[in-house]
Amino acid sequence: MIEFEETLSFELLQDGVKIWTRQNFGKPEERATHQPLLGVSEEVGELCHAHLKAEQGIRGTPEELEEKAKDAVGDILIYLADYCNLRGFNMQEIIEQTWSEVRKRNWKENSESGVVTDQTEDDMIAEMNEAEADSASVKDIDVYDIPDEWDPSNCKIYPGGCWCQACSCEDE
Repeated sequence: MIEFEETLSFELLQDGVKIWTRQNFGKPEERATHQPLLGVSEEVGELCHAHLKAEQGIRGTPEELEEKAKDAVGDILIYLADYCNLRGFNMQEIIEQTWSEVRKRNWKENSESGVVTDQTEDDMIAEMNEAEADSASVKDIDVYDIPDEWDPSNCKIYPGGCWCQACSCEDE
């Protein structure tokens, strides 16, 4: 079993999956790239099944169905890492690039494109670094307890608005 001495990043996951799949299923060039996609599809079905049964309150306890959902999410990521390996994609780069675009969007402010800021990526990173340095301004909050009426555009700490208002910017 592969042990990781640090937090498991997408890069480490992808490297581990590469070793594991080669040991279990052979050389990458001997495998079809669509096989992991079929696995992703199967696991998404399992995730949907667990969610549906939890919603219906049947075929398992809430705890059992939650574990099934978590297992499906993990399996989806593993299959995606395998797919990325077979295609020569760097999963870490893909996630970082995609997240840098997605996090700029605010669909409540702009329902057409989600884009509400003209800030550059460097400006956003600088602001986020400043916010991290000022940890006294950030409160712990459960993101699932966020009232809908909180306006993310009031935030002066997080670029594009702080969805959870877990900062003191509204008091400034």
